[in-house]
Amino acid sequence: MADNTRAVHAVLGTVPQETALYEELTAWTNMSVHADLYGVPRSERDRRMTDMLKLVELYDRRHSRVSTFSGGMKRRLALARALLHDPQLLYLDEPTLGVDVQSRRAIWDYILDLKKKEGKTVLLTTNYLEEANLLCDRIAIIDHGKLVALDTPVDLKRRYGNTILEMETILPPSQHLLEKLLAMKGISNVIHNDKVLKVVMTGEDASTTTGQLVTLVTQEASLKTISQREPNLDEIFLSLTGSGLRD
Repeated sequence: MADNTRAVHAVLGTVPQETALYEELTAWTNMSVHADLYGVPRSERDRRMTDMLKLVELYDRRHSRVSTFSGGMKRRLALARALLHDPQLLYLDEPTLGVDVQSRRAIWDYILDLKKKEGKTVLLTTNYLEEANLLCDRIAIIDHGKLVALDTPVDLKRRYGNTILEMETILPPSQHLLEKLLAMKGISNVIHNDKVLKVVMTGEDASTTTGQLVTLVTQEASLKTISQREPNLDEIFLSLTGSGLRD
């Protein structure tokens, strides 16, 4: 069992939500401690530590205490540490939580390079749906511990509302009109705010539904503007899990 545990540790790299770095030690010493724990051969240690710190652009700060680093720098150091022993599977728990825009973009680029150039498998948990859309080949949506959806970003959008029609009307839509829209085939949801309507359409016959919908709205509320788009992952997530606040 002990041998199996060591084998698992050897192929797994982790970046926890709390980076768990030794703040009073330097970046170089943090990397050295990790190298000892994961059995990085001494003949390769300095080269690997140098390469990883250069990868995350922290080599020039290798002798600085981690306590002097910004949140983004700590995240990048945690990523370099996780990669030091060359794991096959990298687990990242909220890797860009609380970091600035520039650092977030840099971390995204590192992760994409790991997938494309290094062939690493990356398991990522995040509350940033934009991040999931950019980085992930497959997305699992979990609600209260239950898996509610698992698919590629493109297919998630196709399955859960493949077209969204946004319209502004001259007159506020009546409750009767809203009920008629919801009763139409291929319409899964209608959201309105004063004179703005957002209609979520499903199915492959969205073009036919669009024509009928526009005719109906024009007759009963007078259409002012109209635009059509795909749903984003935030909308899909909320449709599957609800919009109430969570503890």
